[in-house]
Amino acid sequence: MYWAVVYNDSGTPYTPDTWIAASTDNAWRYPEFGGFWRHNPTLYWHFPLVTRPPQELAALAGPILVLQTEGDPMTDLAGARSSVAVLPSARLIEIRGDYTHGPTVPYGTDCVDRPIAEYFLYGTLPPAETPCPGLPLAADTEGRQ
Repeated sequence: MYWAVVYNDSGTPYTPDTWIAASTDNAWRYPEFGGFWRHNPTLYWHFPLVTRPPQELAALAGPILVLQTEGDPMTDLAGARSSVAVLPSARLIEIRGDYTHGPTVPYGTDCVDRPIAEYFLYGTLPPAETPCPGLPLAADTEGRQ
């Protein structure tokens, strides 16, 4: 599903030669993760790009609740804020001090979990922006009692 969404949105800028060069460079520069791209099926994606509907239609959507971490490495906070700004029924829960992509629910704090539960159970939306503190990283709590 991930690859279908990514390539239907943007297509691929690669040819076989540029793919090999980028993969080799990434594996050399980033030995822990750079080789990941060799698993990327972009060269084999031959479906047409999907045409996005006009943004005005998105504004007609029902209530939308966006959960976003402050330091998401793949989907930046500015993008989440700009999306929420053009959707009159959208609300944003921002988890500050968290750097994960796609936080899971239950998150583990009342600030995040309660408005999400109320949204799904009762259709209740939180305020336009709800800032919530993120959970500490394991390394931040080690040695503390």
